[in-house]
Amino acid sequence: MFLRLLEEAKTNKGKNALHCDGKHYTYKELYDCAFGVKNFLESEKIEKIGIYTDNNFYTYAAILGTVLANKTFVPLNHKFPKERLIKISASLSLEFAFSCNESFSNVKEIGLKPINIREIKIEEEWVVKNLNLDKTVYVLFTSGSTGEPKGIPIKYKNLNALIDNIFNSLSMSKGDKVLQTFELSFDVSIALTFMTWFKGATLYLAPLDGIIAVNAFKTILDNKLNWVCIAPSAITYLKKLKLLRDYPLPFVTSTIFTGEALPVSFANDWKECTMNSTIYNAYGPTENTVWSFVHEVGDETITQNGLVPIGKPISGFDYYINKGLDETGELIVTGVQVFDGYVNNESKSKEVLVKMDEKIYYKAGDIVTKQNNGDIMYLNR
Repeated sequence: MFLRLLEEAKTNKGKNALHCDGKHYTYKELYDCAFGVKNFLESEKIEKIGIYTDNNFYTYAAILGTVLANKTFVPLNHKFPKERLIKISASLSLEFAFSCNESFSNVKEIGLKPINIREIKIEEEWVVKNLNLDKTVYVLFTSGSTGEPKGIPIKYKNLNALIDNIFNSLSMSKGDKVLQTFELSFDVSIALTFMTWFKGATLYLAPLDGIIAVNAFKTILDNKLNWVCIAPSAITYLKKLKLLRDYPLPFVTSTIFTGEALPVSFANDWKECTMNSTIYNAYGPTENTVWSFVHEVGDETITQNGLVPIGKPISGFDYYINKGLDETGELIVTGVQVFDGYVNNESKSKEVLVKMDEKIYYKAGDIVTKQNNGDIMYLNR
């Protein structure tokens, strides 16, 4: 996958890779900056680095450059409380963080040394070595709503498997204009980024301040985006503001709902607004490298409790359901995308990772049931 990324960029140098703040950036501009980041990390022998999530071109170039260098990046969400960012940095023994100069003071406050991405020398010669797929590519942290946030390290082989497998369930092409409306500390944003560049398409960053759902809708409408990934809860805001009713989106051709259970009424509302869109429901814990199940919503969809099923596993996954007396049970998943364990938390890792039939399974904690057509239905957590 990673070599294909580079080959795709070489054949699309003059085409748009990223759009943000009203400006397009070509693949050449993106990769010139990214290879500058790569060379910097290699020359300074930095293996692991924080990336302060300014929602701009330089942040995305820093992520790409870190991957090309076969290093590890840790998104530091600028919206997180300072105390949480300090804990994240300490748990991983981070010393440095890429940021833009306007965020230097914030990075210093969490005890890290800021490196100005804008000042890194660009590199027009694109050379990359073979990547070690057993190294960690990024670390994300859970919300910590039920206790201390857990660090989830995802390896290059996990991300590589996702990109290889997901396009057997979803389609994307070179001419697509793809919406990015998630924070970089949320795994879906990383998947969308590399999926887009893998296909030579263009990623459009929606503003992340204010009402995110409205920003996303405006970005779709103003730029006539055709490939959309949003959370189901966005529909609540869009209906309340009558945007779905007043502004049809006939140019949208693919929509992925993710991050939450999808009510069938929301899928129908979106279908009425977009008219020509194929709609998918995508499911997967961060521990499974973003998505592990996908369902295409259609006339054959069997709903339950007003919800759309999460569907069938994508390529490379297998599962079983630890059933109770009522034919429901916990979803347990195995595949190349499953992570190896939490950061500095062996006891929790042993709770959720179990070995059966020479395979490692992840206990998702989600209660599901299997429909007669083989689709998996999410019930509760």
